[in-house]
Amino acid sequence: LPKSSRVRVIDFGGATLFNEPHSTVICTRQYRPPEVILECCEWNEIADVWSIGCIVAELLTGDLLFPT
Repeated sequence: LPKSSRVRVIDFGGATLFNEPHSTVICTRQYRPPEVILECCEWNEIADVWSIGCIVAELLTGDLLFPT
């Protein structure tokens, strides 16, 4: 069992303004959204929603969704 049930959100290194160039390398690999992996379109704040969804699913199940 975990020592603590506290959750900390860290690493906001991918923050980019709309008018700035967008990198193709964002997020930790297992939380990277499909549009970034496929390089099919520019990513936006929805990438964060994908990442948060992955983290919530992992917290609920106790398992990694996409092990690296």
